[in-house]
Amino acid sequence: MRAQEKGSSLASRIILRCLARNSDRLVSLDYVPDHLRHQLSQLLCHSGRMSGHFLKLLVQGSPTELWLRDCSWLREEVFKESFQNFDPSELTVLRLGTHGHCLPDYVLPATLACSANSLPALTNLLVCGAYQLTDVGLSALVSSVPALRSLILTVCPFVTSLSIITIANSLASVLRVLRLGHCLRLDAMIILPALKKLEKLEDLSVEGIENICDEFIEEFISIHDHNLKELSLAECKEQFDRFFMKIIAEKCPG
Repeated sequence: MRAQEKGSSLASRIILRCLARNSDRLVSLDYVPDHLRHQLSQLLCHSGRMSGHFLKLLVQGSPTELWLRDCSWLREEVFKESFQNFDPSELTVLRLGTHGHCLPDYVLPATLACSANSLPALTNLLVCGAYQLTDVGLSALVSSVPALRSLILTVCPFVTSLSIITIANSLASVLRVLRLGHCLRLDAMIILPALKKLEKLEDLSVEGIENICDEFIEEFISIHDHNLKELSLAECKEQFDRFFMKIIAEKCPG
């Protein structure tokens, strides 16, 4: 049995590499399961072969999951053309990594956030390295995802504390995971009241937010200790009181 599994795994890898080398000749990804789409997409991103042609194949029809590890190759007009007419009704997972400059605010209303609740099934969203995304664009995106349970937002230098307030006002009763990494315009004490509103929050990361302090931790945990499973304070420069670190360890063993 193990020999068969190894043989099957090897055959799958060979087929994926062959498809990656000839991705410009593919005409459809119909009936290709999500996990194979992800693997093929990662291969293309890693090898530098990802293209607008393949992106259009990924968004054809009604995709349920879309993962792009690296969007730095993607031009604004290609993004717009690819997403302008796709059917978002069944999309549950959207992960867009290292956007670079392909996602300015004004592109969103013509693509992903064309109207309120335009992504009704989306539960998981990752946005990484969107260097032109501001509070305006993120607000439009948040208004389109009424069922969102997990939001990962990292290295978005123009996103400010106002966005976290918007997120809390829109998703207070549904959001369970919020990971904010190296968004340098976020202020811990300004976003704290918004974080308190997130009724079901289980997992919070405030990685790299410089002014996280004991007061922030105490107030946050006092509200969320019954739900909280994980609290990440990586790369926060403040030295925390040992008492509060002990509380975090007890409340958030993960």
